[in-house]
Amino acid sequence: MIDYLVTIMRETDGNRCDALRSTLAARLVGWEEVRVHPNVLAYVRVRSESRFTVRRRPSGCLLGIDLGNDSGAWGAYVRIDWTDEGRVTIARDPTGLIPCWRTSAFGAEVVFSDLSEAARALDLSPEIDWDFVRYHLNAPHSQGSRTGVNGVTELLPGWRMEVGDGDRREAPIWGPAAVSRFPFTTTDDALRAMRTAGETAVGAWGRQYQPIALTVSGGLDSAIVLGLLRRYAPDTEVIAVNYLVSHAEGDERAYAVAATPMHGVPLQVFDISSEGLVFDLDEGRGRLRPTTYVLPLGYRQARERIASEIAPEAIFSGTGGDHLFHESMSPRVLTDAMMDGRSWANLLAIAHQVAPLARETFWSMLWEAHRTRRAGAPMASSLVMTPNAFLTADAASGIDWTSLMHPDVSVEGLGPAKTGQIVSQLDLQNHYWRYGQAFGSDEVHPLISQPMLETSLRTPTYWFGHGGVQRGLARAAFADLLPDSIRLRRGKGSNTSHWIAVMTQNLPFLRELMLDGELVQRGYVDRQAMETALTPLALAGKTDFAGFTTCIGTEIWVRQALSGLSRAPASITQAA
Repeated sequence: MIDYLVTIMRETDGNRCDALRSTLAARLVGWEEVRVHPNVLAYVRVRSESRFTVRRRPSGCLLGIDLGNDSGAWGAYVRIDWTDEGRVTIARDPTGLIPCWRTSAFGAEVVFSDLSEAARALDLSPEIDWDFVRYHLNAPHSQGSRTGVNGVTELLPGWRMEVGDGDRREAPIWGPAAVSRFPFTTTDDALRAMRTAGETAVGAWGRQYQPIALTVSGGLDSAIVLGLLRRYAPDTEVIAVNYLVSHAEGDERAYAVAATPMHGVPLQVFDISSEGLVFDLDEGRGRLRPTTYVLPLGYRQARERIASEIAPEAIFSGTGGDHLFHESMSPRVLTDAMMDGRSWANLLAIAHQVAPLARETFWSMLWEAHRTRRAGAPMASSLVMTPNAFLTADAASGIDWTSLMHPDVSVEGLGPAKTGQIVSQLDLQNHYWRYGQAFGSDEVHPLISQPMLETSLRTPTYWFGHGGVQRGLARAAFADLLPDSIRLRRGKGSNTSHWIAVMTQNLPFLRELMLDGELVQRGYVDRQAMETALTPLALAGKTDFAGFTTCIGTEIWVRQALSGLSRAPASITQAA
């Protein structure tokens, strides 16, 4: 999409700035220098087909895409501004689509999108932050500003950094907790707002590209995006694609076939076989944090085929719906209703409606909600920790949770389900770049847009199960865009058998990787537990899949970091 490297001198020094300009110009060959301020050096590289560009303004510039009618109200961007007093600010939009990492070098603050390029241009020698690695193993879905690399932090989505007079300050300009404090007053208001946000977000993104390939899984979220694209970006050509894994439980074609004719969109099916899929250690290179996207499940290869055979300007998906439409229901939503001061009659109605979705009885729903309220605010670490059967006690011992968690995780005055929703939405910021910035088509998940984020946050959690149906509010808001087979569907397809087949055929590699790997040697991963899991029988049984894949993804990232984080990735699909 767009790569950039920006240096901001902490103090005015013309000679040092000129020397740094000469160095960067020599090393960033093919990049464009964007002159924005005497103390700022900005270099940008944009793929010619991308809609992410440089937009100059009277007092700065915007890197990315502005979908708010030139107002900067929402979009996907990193924005550079300065004041008459000489202070420079870097602001990032709330979605996190455009990466923004920060470090210091040559007496300057440096923000950049790609570690490999920054390290090469500035002679950086990245080293692993082992405290972060331990944190990640315990809380893989909740990231703060720390990264796996010492001295490199993230400017968080919705935050800004201000540099001037020899100092640097970071502060939020958008926060999920603040948005949540302005809830809708009725379910009808929430329904209308959800529909309007979907029309605005998907329509605006859809009108940027021609043509679009949309992955239609057969589930609710991609079907909603399909309907919104055809209705609110009618001039954009859309080709639906469906991934067919070689196991019956993952065959979603019947639902995709139901959705696409309704909107006059052609459907192409791309087969994904587990046969021949192997791990590639280079998949983890160049990233600043571990990821499970290094697992060789065949989706990257399918995407490469889509890019080659269809040649879309962008590949869209329905990613984000589970988080935005609040897939997970529990007695905590009733606790939220109690804290919101709902009447007893309303509380009883909510308990009756939500209990089946939470797999509780009416009475257990009431009891658990009451007990949660009496218990008070939980420990902050419990909000982000994910149980992992493969970790030792040492892996969590002494972790400074406060310094590693996202600052928006621990919020006073909000109900437990709303706080959990905020944690879930923060995880959405890690969903981009499944395939890498350098991929040939832009990667767009239009539901992960500021209008949708804010609408979801303003909706009380106990309304998402509208009508006693999982994600019932979303089903009602977009009902006219959905075929009955999807609108009334309650289950989901699964790629578990495909996953097991891939892991099983890679067992020799995984045993060598994990049993004597860095995580075992440092005492973070229990070798015996991992060895027990690395058999065909164990993989087909009740293995802790989430913990297992977290450990594998982290070990691969560590191996690449030790062999040279800054070396350019071997695959075009990888980026920082």
